[in-house]
Amino acid sequence: MKYDEMKNQIEQLISKYVGDVSIYAVSLRDHRILMDHHSTQQVRSASIIKILIMVSVLEEIAKNNYELTSILTVNQNQVLFDSEIFQTEEQIVTIEKLLTWMIAYSDNTSANVLIDLIGIDAINKTITELNLTQTLLQRKMLDYEAIAKGSDNFTSAQDMYIVFERIFGNSILTPSLCEKAKEILLKQGIKDQFLRFINDDIQVFHKTGDLDYLNHDVGVFRINDQDYFLGVFCWNTVDIDGNKNFVGLLAQIFYEFVKTL
Repeated sequence: MKYDEMKNQIEQLISKYVGDVSIYAVSLRDHRILMDHHSTQQVRSASIIKILIMVSVLEEIAKNNYELTSILTVNQNQVLFDSEIFQTEEQIVTIEKLLTWMIAYSDNTSANVLIDLIGIDAINKTITELNLTQTLLQRKMLDYEAIAKGSDNFTSAQDMYIVFERIFGNSILTPSLCEKAKEILLKQGIKDQFLRFINDDIQVFHKTGDLDYLNHDVGVFRINDQDYFLGVFCWNTVDIDGNKNFVGLLAQIFYEFVKTL
C-alpha cells in the first residue's frame, strides 16, 4: 500500500466517524510523521494514564528506592469492585506483578496501590520532566467523587508519542528497565481495538483505555524489525461503549501500509 492510498483510506474513515478523534502515527526509525489529526488535543486519558504510572514506578526503581521484586501487601480495603485479579482477602504481591496486571489487564486496584506507593506528586513530576504539556494525573482509578468535583486525568496522542519514543530510544530510566517496560506492554491482554481486525502474529507494545463514550489505544507496532508509533483517541462517541471498530479499522489500514515499508 502506498502512502497516498493509506492517507485516503484514513480520511474516508474519519469522514464517516461520528464524535471526536485524535490520531498520531510516527516512524520511530526516522521520526517521520505518518498521520496527524488533532494530535495535541488534550483528552480524558482513561487507563492510558497507567503508562505514566508504570514509568514513574520504574523511575523509583532506577533510583534504587524499590526493586521489581519488592513485596507489597494489598489489603481488603484497597481492592476495587471491578478487580478480576484480587480477591477480598489480603494478598502479598511484587511490584513487577502489580505493573504487569495494571498494564496487561488494566487492573485498577493494581494502579491505585502503585499510586499510593509513590504518590501522585511523583507521577506528575515524571510527567513534567518528560515535558508532557497535555498530561496530568489528578485522581486515582474509579474515584467518582473526584470526578464529580472536576478532577480528572488527561493526556494527548502527541504526549504519548514522547513517552514511547523515550522508552524505545532508551533515553529514560535504564536500558534494562526500558526493556522491562516494553516486555510489560507486549503482554497486553486487551485486544479489542488495535488488534481487532489484524490476524497476523505481530508484536504490538500498547495500552488501551475506555470509559463511557470514550475509547483509546496507543503503542508501538514492530513490523519487519522496525518500530512505528500509533495513538488513536476517540471520545464523544455515539455508543456508550465507544467506537472500537473505528480504532480497529484504522489500525488495520495503518498496519497494511507500514508492513510494506
